[in-house]
Amino acid sequence: MAGNGANVLVPLGISPLVRSWLVARMEGLKMGTVLITTIIARFIDGVVFALFAGLVAMTGKVPQIQGNLELGLAVAGALNLILFGAALWAMFRFRALFGQDGPLICRLFDRIAAWSRADGAALRSSLCEGVLWPRATRHRLNVLLGAFAAKIISATHYLWAGLALGVVLAPSNYLFLMVFAGFSLVLSRFVLVPGGFIIGSALAFELLGSGLITKI
Repeated sequence: MAGNGANVLVPLGISPLVRSWLVARMEGLKMGTVLITTIIARFIDGVVFALFAGLVAMTGKVPQIQGNLELGLAVAGALNLILFGAALWAMFRFRALFGQDGPLICRLFDRIAAWSRADGAALRSSLCEGVLWPRATRHRLNVLLGAFAAKIISATHYLWAGLALGVVLAPSNYLFLMVFAGFSLVLSRFVLVPGGFIIGSALAFELLGSGLITKI
């Protein structure tokens, strides 16, 4: 709730920083360690979101408008999968290297940290401590299943809101709404426009059209 509140006040996606700071203070942990685990969770969420985008594009259950919306969703989903997947791979692949003092990237990081009067070596160490992945296969599956479940629950938010007004859509439309609004949120953060999720949801409903809406 504190992270969401911070996003309302400063709509620039700062909730991970706020949550990490709070958890670190409450649990006696290093903020860098908590922050990197939050980032890993976001990257996993991005990979799962890309899979949902691909599913929506492949089913063909998207509004037919000028241009190729299915291709756009497929390309955006593929880019998401590549970028987040590559980021996850790089984090775990170069974790040990980032903890050393010799490599150029580490020296550059320490110099940037010095500008903000931070201890670069200590910060790198805390970040590396947070790059973790469960060893047990069951726990790894739980992480992925949790990410999928979170997206399913996110899509049902439109269902509950519609039921409150006596309106219901086809099941595939709820996934389209979630994917389209999710991409709108990401784009709005790049251009620093607040309310991207709401704007994307409104545009997605407009694309679906009133003809797809059924009164209960």
